[in-house]
Amino acid sequence: MDEHISKMWSYVLLVAMMVVGVYVYLIMFDRTLENNIVDKTAKFVNECETTGMISTSNYNRFTKDIYEMGNYSIELEYNSIKSYPKEDANGNVIGFFRDYYTYNNKQILDAMFTETENYDYTMKTGDILTAKVRREGTTKVHLFRALFNLDLSETIIVNYSGTIGNNTVR
Repeated sequence: MDEHISKMWSYVLLVAMMVVGVYVYLIMFDRTLENNIVDKTAKFVNECETTGMISTSNYNRFTKDIYEMGNYSIELEYNSIKSYPKEDANGNVIGFFRDYYTYNNKQILDAMFTETENYDYTMKTGDILTAKVRREGTTKVHLFRALFNLDLSETIIVNYSGTIGNNTVR
């Protein structure tokens, strides 16, 4: 009887080790994919910082690279700095105050891609561009996490921002 129990426990242990091994492999694969997405997003934003624009070719290459890795959504946000004069009661300019106007993903893409032509999206020095990549749906790692009731709320892969520099394209 003891022999059957020990044999049963050895099978249970073997299956548990296989499940843990597959889970660890999937986590490593998922992290590698996420690191690749972070790198591609940083490269995209840094190129936009340097050139002062979101070129259609750069954007198309970036989205193609991200979408080839799985089911992800990409959101862009552009904060344009605006300066306004601050006046005293007599109407004299005594300083300036700054404010940001935010352009969302739809506004940016509508300006870049019209029905008839594609345009580069130009930005000004000091403005801020943010690219956010989210995971849509579940991955195999999420399925394992669901089996063990672990947190499944992790959906944002990267939220990367950069300030547009004083650079010109030659």
